[in-house]
Amino acid sequence: MSYKKDETNPSKREYTLEEALDVVGSGLYTNLLALTGGVMTLAAMAATQSMYFVLPAVRCELALGNAELGILGSIGFFGAMASASMFGFLVDMLGRRKILLITTIGTSACAIIGCFSPNTPTLMTFIFFTGFMLGGVFGNPYVYIGEFCAPSIRSKKLIIVAMVASLSNTFSPCAAWLMMWLDISVPIGGFLTFTSWRLFLIVNTLPMVISAVFLFFLPESPKYLLSKGRDAEAIQALSRVYALNHGLPKETFPVVRLRLDVDDTMGAANSKNSGGFINFLCSMYNQIKELFTPPLLIYTLICSAMKFAVIGLYSVIYLWLPEEANKLLKYSQSHVDYDVSLCDVMGTDGYNKWEKCETDAETYVVSICVGLIYSVLCLVMVYLVRIVQLKIILGCNIMVTALICFVMLFFRTLIPTLTSLGLMIAILAATQPAVYATVVHFFPT
Repeated sequence: MSYKKDETNPSKREYTLEEALDVVGSGLYTNLLALTGGVMTLAAMAATQSMYFVLPAVRCELALGNAELGILGSIGFFGAMASASMFGFLVDMLGRRKILLITTIGTSACAIIGCFSPNTPTLMTFIFFTGFMLGGVFGNPYVYIGEFCAPSIRSKKLIIVAMVASLSNTFSPCAAWLMMWLDISVPIGGFLTFTSWRLFLIVNTLPMVISAVFLFFLPESPKYLLSKGRDAEAIQALSRVYALNHGLPKETFPVVRLRLDVDDTMGAANSKNSGGFINFLCSMYNQIKELFTPPLLIYTLICSAMKFAVIGLYSVIYLWLPEEANKLLKYSQSHVDYDVSLCDVMGTDGYNKWEKCETDAETYVVSICVGLIYSVLCLVMVYLVRIVQLKIILGCNIMVTALICFVMLFFRTLIPTLTSLGLMIAILAATQPAVYATVVHFFPT
């Protein structure tokens, strides 16, 4: 790799971004960045899962049927799908930090205001816009944090992000378990009653608020700044990271001239020439079109199938876990002889109506156990990827999940049924990072 030199002062040569990141190294600042990225991803996952844990209570309070519950639980995903491509382009136009800041604040505002929805249509509207803003949070923390890290430490820092994010599957059910026990009922303005599930939705939004606060104190991605010709700001951002990593003054940072790596130069040139709304739409169309034409078409189909099989199935099962666990537990309490399959309970309206608007506390314990198993499986996955090919792990996990799903249909006792549901969710959740890694392998950023 060639670079320009200042013959009078070799320390002032021109560094590529990767060389400068090697100088920045690893330390307190990069660990804080990874922690912030983990909290952002945790917050995004918690916001996505928030309705899962209150569906039984919402069903009762708002008198909802299964169809309305399904829409309520999934409409946030439609919002995220509607905005994902748009935010994917905006992060290149406006900056990683700026988009993350806008979307974390927007998500927090929509989620908190939505807690005071007096009826189902209003609640659905705010959940949709919460999901819409989440489209700018999902995935972007990995890009933002990765652009502050040298290739030699990038994977380690992103593992920290993933490990912190995995705690969302424990945080949300724990918060629900604590909040739903409070039995709150406070009339507000004569148009709604503030109940425990509304308080839970607010508490579940706190990680997103914390993420927004953290972002106020963090710099913009140096790679983005360089791509926009803002070299001085990029050097200043890197000097901040360097100073805290090494406990030295910013003035000791040896890099005074900086340029993009060769592979990124063409992308930066395209970025600078992509101004204007029409050019923005044309660029979006052309890049999406490439995904559906050879040679990328086959990879697009493979990645879509994997994401549908793993992430789609995980979302559907996890969406209904609290609701169905509550039905199973209620049935076991009202019948001395438990002899019913999961399909029998799900398909019988008689199990859906209770005299009181309450959720069995053990419902949240089931979700907490799933979250703990998921965290353990994440650690196992980190070890396995070092010794087993990623495609083998993906194939085995999908086959094991399918086998558990098939066998579960024949269980007619409570514990095996709940255990099977929990294992399916935990395995699918732990498989998601492998899916993302495969997608990045096919479509490197």
